[in-house]
Amino acid sequence: MKNKVLNLILIINSICFILYTANLFYRLPKFGELIQIVVSILCIISVVCVRMNKHLRVSYYCLSFIYFLQSFSFLLMSFAWKLIIGPDLSLYVIKEMDLTSKLDFKVFNLEFLFNTFGNTGNWVLGLNFFHLIIFFYLIKELRVIKQNK
Repeated sequence: MKNKVLNLILIINSICFILYTANLFYRLPKFGELIQIVVSILCIISVVCVRMNKHLRVSYYCLSFIYFLQSFSFLLMSFAWKLIIGPDLSLYVIKEMDLTSKLDFKVFNLEFLFNTFGNTGNWVLGLNFFHLIIFFYLIKELRVIKQNK
């Protein structure tokens, strides 16, 4: 199971890195694209370190933190946050005039949103199940490493 999850993380972040790096040759990068390149590089380096059995705790902390950030998205008052690299299976609770929900699925999604704007009184909370499962798995592996030392 460990190798499958690490392979999945490596493949997803390699695709993101290749796509955005190739995009650098066509136009100037946006801030969000640079963030996604950096996140992809951190994930790739962390997976390689785990495979080489070096810096395990730091690598799992890094991967856990990145996947935690990808597990949640929100728009509260005038602040918006969303980071997703890879498959996207998200449930959103939306408060506009009424309280509604939305289940969203994308096979592969590359999205970064960090924004502030005028207070609208609306809010959105999103939970990405795919990244949340990987986050819990990484935390479990981190606990195993802590117990073995």
